[in-house]
Amino acid sequence: MEDAEGEKLCARLMGTVAKKPADEFYQEFNLISSSLSEYYFKEMKEIFHLPGMEAWPKLMTLDSTKESHRLPPIYLSLVCFTGLSTVLPNSPNYKRVDIAHTKAREMLHSSFSSKEDHKCIDVAMDNFPMIAIFMAQVHDQDFKKKKNKKHCRSIFDMKDTSQLQCPAAVNYFREDTKTQVLWLATTLEAPPVDSIHVIWQKHGLATYLLCMLVKQHTGISTIEHSILSLQASRQRNNPVCSFYLKLGFSCHNEFEDNGLSQTSKGFQEAVQKFPELWVPAQTESMSFFRLCQGRLNLSPNMVDLTESNSDTEISWSAYVYAKFPWPCPSMKRIEGYLDTCPILSWLSGEPLPKTERQLNTTRSLSTMTGLVQGER
Repeated sequence: MEDAEGEKLCARLMGTVAKKPADEFYQEFNLISSSLSEYYFKEMKEIFHLPGMEAWPKLMTLDSTKESHRLPPIYLSLVCFTGLSTVLPNSPNYKRVDIAHTKAREMLHSSFSSKEDHKCIDVAMDNFPMIAIFMAQVHDQDFKKKKNKKHCRSIFDMKDTSQLQCPAAVNYFREDTKTQVLWLATTLEAPPVDSIHVIWQKHGLATYLLCMLVKQHTGISTIEHSILSLQASRQRNNPVCSFYLKLGFSCHNEFEDNGLSQTSKGFQEAVQKFPELWVPAQTESMSFFRLCQGRLNLSPNMVDLTESNSDTEISWSAYVYAKFPWPCPSMKRIEGYLDTCPILSWLSGEPLPKTERQLNTTRSLSTMTGLVQGER
């Protein structure tokens, strides 16, 4: 990873964090003093600023000066919460933990389709903690009014929680600075129509959650003792394996027990009590992934704006040299072309929104349309 980002991620937070002294913050963040802790988007960036995360809540439409025309903002919160079975029904946080579990469970069930996976997810979520990102696009008046103004407003205080979405979540088991990732997913559900994003995937949300697991370790001991581990399918061309390898995890296929012996003693005991937490070698051979000392590779992905998505051979007799308006699937890509061609920037008008959404055009008598094609 880049040195600056790596140092920030692996360093212990000091001073005031999320409006609390660092020691108090870590007690809540690691779910030692509370069954649920919530951090607004501004506080998420304070805990750790992942490059590119500032774009997560951005809207496609530019802000309007007229109040009636303004779109409701996208609220994002990072929520740490314990297993539902570990929270007493009469405890102050039970209702919020219940809502968080319901939304995160629905997202994980939709991401993993098999009934066996659903059974294992339910066991893991009921008994072990999670860190999740929650999102809602609502106006301020859509939140319930607080009777006690000293209490901070929560994203779970919406009048209608059906508008609440869980874009990403990680379920884990932690013993000191050894964390076993049980389930990690980014939602398949689409962002709001006003968002600059077409999908939530590939924007760093899952990576950020892994960063949070590393950040938990910085409040317990030195980063030299930090270990993240997990198991994943050995199926060929498994994109999950590629994801973890790119982040800097090492892959091991040499362990006869799928790597269980390499995990913490506490996790091995948990597997004896809850066999659903681990896929044994007798059931399926799995790869064991491990990351030591928080060495996540957070280098930004370079996007080639000239890259073609088509692998088919070009038929020059029907080759299209120009088409106008150009049916580009991404306004961000159009702006990327302008950045490389200053003369086009001089001839163009106001910049387009930096979004992966398509530029829609309407036909009229005054709009020129057409294409140029033929043999080369």
